[in-house]
This record gives sequence, C-alpha cells and structure tokens, in this order.
Amino acid sequence: MGGIAALYGRRKVDQTVNISHPTVPTFTGPAVLLSGGPVAASSSSNGFVFNLDALLGLSYAINANTNLMISYRFDGYWNALRGYDSNGNLTNLDRFYHGPMVRLTITN
Repeated sequence: MGGIAALYGRRKVDQTVNISHPTVPTFTGPAVLLSGGPVAASSSSNGFVFNLDALLGLSYAINANTNLMISYRFDGYWNALRGYDSNGNLTNLDRFYHGPMVRLTITN
C-alpha cells in the first residue's frame, strides 16, 4: 500500500530561551546557547508539505477468523516544520516516521 499527497498550510515557529548562570563558583563568561538559533524569535510561512506513506507487509490467515500481519511502515513529510539550524538560520525541517509492526486480528 502507499500514497502521496501535497498538503498546503501555514508553518509557524515561536522560540523563547531563558538562560540562567549556574551557581558554580568557577563559572566565568557569558551563557552559551548550544542548540543554535536566536534566543527569542518567531517566524511563519505558507507552503506545501509533500507526504509519502508506504506499507509493505505479509499477511497469513491462521484460520477463518484469525489473521497475522507483519509489516514495515514509512510516513515522510518534507518541509513540514519551521525551525533553526545549528547556525541560527531559519529553515524548513523534514519529519520521517517509520518502523515495523505486527498485527493480530481476530473476528467473530
């Protein structure tokens, strides 16, 4: 099974970072934001998010009422989220969800 889609919508990010100095006596110097990006920022944009989903599996009928399926599923979204890269530049981020699945179905 599989499918493709182009979703249109608004992507938005609001980021606020609070930095506090630790109480360690040997600490000297300014606080450092290790994850990149600005300390306070907001951005939004309209655009398309492309989606691909696929499921590949095998199904076995144990008897007339019981079915066992083993499969692997992938669901990918390109340019789905707004965010910041390690240099603090605004960028669109991809998200991928995937993994194996085992399903046992029993009907009356």
